[in-house]
Amino acid sequence: MQADENAWTSGAQPLASDDPVSVGAYRLLGRLGEGGMGAVYLGLAPDGRRVAIKVIRPELATGDSFRARFDSEITNARRVASFCTARVLDHGDTDGHPYLVTEYIDGPSLEDRIATDGPLAPEPLRALAIGVATALTAFHSVRLVHRDLKPRNVMLAPDGPRVIDFGIARALDTDERHTRTGAVIGSPGWIAPEQLFDGVVSPAADVFAWGTLIAYAATGRHPYGTGNLPTLATRAQQARYDLDGVPADLQPLVRAALEPDPARRPAADGLLAGLIGTHRTRDDAERAAATAVHAAWTPATPSPTRPESAPARRARRTWPIVGAACAAVLAVSAGTAWGVTALRGDGPGGAARSPAPVAATPAAARFAKVEGVCALIPQSLIDALVPGEHHQPMLKDPVDAATGDGKATGCTWTSSDMAGAPVQRARSLHIKIIIRRDGSDRTGAMKAGADFAQARQEIAATADRTKGATVFGPLVPLAGIGDESYVATKQETSGRARFGNAILRARLANLHIELVYGGTDAPASKPGAASQTTPVPMDVARDDVEQAARAAIASLRACVTCRG
Repeated sequence: MQADENAWTSGAQPLASDDPVSVGAYRLLGRLGEGGMGAVYLGLAPDGRRVAIKVIRPELATGDSFRARFDSEITNARRVASFCTARVLDHGDTDGHPYLVTEYIDGPSLEDRIATDGPLAPEPLRALAIGVATALTAFHSVRLVHRDLKPRNVMLAPDGPRVIDFGIARALDTDERHTRTGAVIGSPGWIAPEQLFDGVVSPAADVFAWGTLIAYAATGRHPYGTGNLPTLATRAQQARYDLDGVPADLQPLVRAALEPDPARRPAADGLLAGLIGTHRTRDDAERAAATAVHAAWTPATPSPTRPESAPARRARRTWPIVGAACAAVLAVSAGTAWGVTALRGDGPGGAARSPAPVAATPAAARFAKVEGVCALIPQSLIDALVPGEHHQPMLKDPVDAATGDGKATGCTWTSSDMAGAPVQRARSLHIKIIIRRDGSDRTGAMKAGADFAQARQEIAATADRTKGATVFGPLVPLAGIGDESYVATKQETSGRARFGNAILRARLANLHIELVYGGTDAPASKPGAASQTTPVPMDVARDDVEQAARAAIASLRACVTCRG
């Protein structure tokens, strides 16, 4: 048959003498590979389609509960139709050998691609990051955890990356098996530290694997170096990673994914939002992701840097928190407040961990001053976000007279009453910028990075939680807004009104920048109860504060007189 003649052009090897000739209703054309879970074959479906068939080793499929668990996991996996996964088509059992049938992806694995051609160039690297984050988001939405995300489980198809083997690791993992053999599902260097040391597996473990995967694809080397499973997991637990060579726009997301504490890692949809922006629905986000991947995907394009020309570097030093406690309370009209905004505060848990490394910034890119802060955001955008606005500049923080370190400037826009309007749209926008400097101008960016990391830890402590009537949204790392940035949301009741707010913090060279936006819709007459008011939806507040931040940072980048 034609299928048999073309089997070897698809990377399959001839069947071995002890290989079956068929599995279930699928005729085998060749062997694609073999791993710890079993052999993978190229097969032919009854309808003529080529498929990949993974036959699980029988010794791994022991225990009375395995079949029910396997059926459940694969059934869930079949519900996912993400463009960046290998679709699960069928599963069954033949002569005591469980098997899984998936869409066949005609392309190399990420592991083979890096070994052959070196690191990915920036555009396909970003497409890879988006594609894998989309796959994780899709599977986590049906309560599946991969547990073994690694370069060999990411296939590079002509139209984009595809994640394979979802559902198998979870189906094979049982308390009985752990007790009997002490085995851990996962591969050295790619599993999260809590998987090895605490036996805890959650979607956060897949997010950690995403971070290691993207760092590896960007540099051609593992971010934690070489060694056995305990050695690599210990380095991961201590945040001893090397991200030299990872593009600057991806570093904030990769660092966030590699957080040793799983509670501080973003969710998969947070990674995706950081890469493509926020969207109203999951379907909208997947469509945007597909467009971005297909526009940038050129997997055969080698990076200018090959592994052999990029010797391993020592992990960067982490920098201690710099500066004394400093908090600014943002009080705005109609009670639209985030609360205490700790830009350099010693808040709860502030000393728990040193901040992540800060990328060096050329001296010419550093800021000596920021003037006219109320004009950083175009008036047309201000009018759209804050109806009937009035604004006032703000300058409060103490400044080191010798160096100018700690100089803060800011602006607050608040909405005015709209006469005759049945509903008052109470909105406020606040921006605050702190300039970090020293006498030599060498460590300002490091100080700003330390401020950013400290503030991020404080926000992370309440992210994705509910405290009484206050609901905190996720902390979402962002890409393309400054050198590093994140956004978080909150919905709360204050007095007789409910408010929805978003806070965004960014670092740009030696500047630490904060924006807060939000508000409520209330009847023209004073509301008698909070239930009569409508808070700004958290996703709307997040989208709007991102718009404001992008505009402000674009103005700062264009400011020639601010440098020095």
